[in-house]
Amino acid sequence: MSKQVLRFDRGSFERAERTPQGFLRVPAYVTRTGVFTYKTGDGKIIREFRPATEVFSKESMDSLAGAPVTLKHPPAMLTPKNVKKYQVGYAIEQPKQDGDKIAIPLVVADESAIDAVEKSGLREVSCGYYADSVQEAGIFEGQAYDFVQKSIRYNHIAIVEKGRAGRDVRICLDAADAVMKLDAEEVEEEPVIDKEPVEEPKVENITIHGKEFQVSPELKTAISAEMNKSKETMDEFTKTKELVTTLQKEKEDLTKAQEATQAKLDVANEELKKRVDSAPDEKKILEFAKARMGLEKVASHILPKEQVEKLDSMNDADIKRAVIMVDSPTAQLDGKSDIYIDTRFDSVAEKVRARADFNSNFGKALAVHDIRKDEAQPDPVAARRKSREADEREWQKPLSATKM
Repeated sequence: MSKQVLRFDRGSFERAERTPQGFLRVPAYVTRTGVFTYKTGDGKIIREFRPATEVFSKESMDSLAGAPVTLKHPPAMLTPKNVKKYQVGYAIEQPKQDGDKIAIPLVVADESAIDAVEKSGLREVSCGYYADSVQEAGIFEGQAYDFVQKSIRYNHIAIVEKGRAGRDVRICLDAADAVMKLDAEEVEEEPVIDKEPVEEPKVENITIHGKEFQVSPELKTAISAEMNKSKETMDEFTKTKELVTTLQKEKEDLTKAQEATQAKLDVANEELKKRVDSAPDEKKILEFAKARMGLEKVASHILPKEQVEKLDSMNDADIKRAVIMVDSPTAQLDGKSDIYIDTRFDSVAEKVRARADFNSNFGKALAVHDIRKDEAQPDPVAARRKSREADEREWQKPLSATKM
């Protein structure tokens, strides 16, 4: 992105810039407070004081907003009838107080006026205005005065070679501001102002910051172009800001959705891992089946027939408790720990295994179970079912060891 700027040897125009229309846009100090020296038409020298209360009053500063800019002072105060002839620019934005001065940006639209600023060295300003001059003597910062200006109302801002307000009241084309010097001893001849304005062509109305002004058609076109450009820029900024807000919201929603999906995936992975870790392998199944058959073998040698027939519906703990109660009917097992139950069961199981008929009466079942050792790829579930069927057939024979 490029920006057209001006360059000069002395560096006095560093803050000036051209608008897209080719006009010159510069910030300026247009007036200040202090004591001013005037020379009247009859040659009398008077000093008038411009107090801050009057210079910075709202009514006075409002009269500067949108004020027309002229090249030197015109021969008459500006009106809607003659403004087209003398106006070369305009003040934009609302004036602001800057220390003891008033600052306001100016736009110089006329080509000859631009040349006068850039090439002829007209860099200072002088305001044309109406004021009430009240006779009142006094001293301000060591300077005596005879009159006080009140109810200041500005008519135009003139670009001149030297303004009465001093060197600090000038178009701000240089990069650094100097400390203001109250040059009250310098006297400038009053411009000749005709009482009757010259008849001029019709002007057009334009509204700036809620206030209506009358300007030439050419100047209205220039001002309107500047205002439209500002509006377009603001509209584009608003759209960009809304787009950024929308994209940020979409990003937040996507982030939340991604986090929710990741959470579900983590839960699923954890559940799968638990199932994989908890699934018994073939070796564990065989060990469980062998332990269960050993438990049932001990139980079948000591439990009554009606309980033996219910072994399939009983878990290991129930079988062990049943065996203990048969061996010791008065045993108190309620509330006992698994270790206690296992220990007492092991004690009974040792006695049962010591019987002479323990292995002979269960030999067929053992033989069935031992066959699995010779299989290349045993099916633990099928082996257990086959063993269970053999055990049930075994119980069809009378067993003297189970008779209590």
